[in-house]
Amino acid sequence: MVHGALKRLAVKMSKICNDLRLLSSGPRAGLNEINLPELQAGSSIMPAKVNPVVPEVVNQVCFKVIGNDTTVTMAAEAGQLQLNVMEPVIGQAMFESVHILTNACYNLLEKCINGITANKEVCEGYVYNSIGIVTYLNPFIRSPQR
Repeated sequence: MVHGALKRLAVKMSKICNDLRLLSSGPRAGLNEINLPELQAGSSIMPAKVNPVVPEVVNQVCFKVIGNDTTVTMAAEAGQLQLNVMEPVIGQAMFESVHILTNACYNLLEKCINGITANKEVCEGYVYNSIGIVTYLNPFIRSPQR
């Protein structure tokens, strides 16, 4: 039950990291709405690209925690009557998950989230080229009713 909460946190963190990776995708293709801190040089074929290394690492930590949850589930199921000789692996998986998720949260905050900036030009372009602006202008440009 406790590790289920850790798994739930890992799933939510992984989703947040996937969103950060999508929102920062670019510079030529992708959404490119936000800029992540540059922690690693771009690739040789895309020199202007900033790799989302922190969200990618946090994704991997989350995958490990989700795997640890399966370990805890299987180990809990393996007990017989009142005796469960699998408790050491349950404890190890719990402590490991707490430790790596704690570090992942800290690193995501300090090395990524605190340094996010909006890509103002791209976001303004999305607003000005949006068909949603027509809804706002509708009262001013609609044809007279008959």
